[in-house]
Amino acid sequence: MREIFEAPRQEGTWDRGIDYDLLRKRLLRLYRRLREKAERSVRYRKRLALNMVLMIQLRNGCRVSEAVEALKKVVPGKWIFLSKSGYASWVTSPPPLSLRIPEPKSPEEAKRISQMIVELVPRRKLREEFNAARRLYKYWLARARYLRDELEEDEGDFQEELPPPETMILTKISRKFALFMKSFEMAPLDGQEKFVFNLSQPGHWVRKRWGEKAQSYVISSALRAMLRSKNNRIQLRIAGFRFFEDTERKLLGDVDVSRYKAHMQANGHKYDRVIGTF
Repeated sequence: MREIFEAPRQEGTWDRGIDYDLLRKRLLRLYRRLREKAERSVRYRKRLALNMVLMIQLRNGCRVSEAVEALKKVVPGKWIFLSKSGYASWVTSPPPLSLRIPEPKSPEEAKRISQMIVELVPRRKLREEFNAARRLYKYWLARARYLRDELEEDEGDFQEELPPPETMILTKISRKFALFMKSFEMAPLDGQEKFVFNLSQPGHWVRKRWGEKAQSYVISSALRAMLRSKNNRIQLRIAGFRFFEDTERKLLGDVDVSRYKAHMQANGHKYDRVIGTF
């Protein structure tokens, strides 16, 4: 740090002979390093705060106590402009310009420098920002209501305009999907319009008919993975299946019995070919 203090010192003034540009570059480099580490360490957060105090001092030529007081008042993530007279103003982050402000020698020069600061250092208008944020919040609140209503309308249209249950949209049927569909032939569907089930039941039905090896295809985790496919979900919806979560966030399903039976009557042989033998 010795070369920082090699600038000529002016006697009878507060000037300590510090090379402004050199010290500013070093503090900025240190700031960037500390900012990355401060997210993971309390020690580096303290060092970052001290570094910011030094940066405020250097930029504004103020005392340590004034820089600390300014740092306490800063909006998180923002900067301030602090004058020796105690005037403080919010500015953008980071400041767009770095200027050396000379000591005014006359009231006219002080007025000119003050006007230059107003023109070059943009102030944050908190009331305008608050109103803009409120308008944006209201917009997205209204947008959310519109999307929710639109979604409900789409779901209603989709339920009314389902293709016939015999429709098969899957060009390639997985063994997992076929076992799931065939397992409901062993479910107690007779005499019911809708049958509610949980994801563990298909595995029990498959085990009774095809054994433990086949059961591994339709355990709960495997069925959840199967439902991630959009085509699988659409095909299940056409066949009369619907999935939902209960109050404990457990995934359940129900099946429209008449649609399921019509679908299996038309496509049951396709599932049989996919399953084969175990």
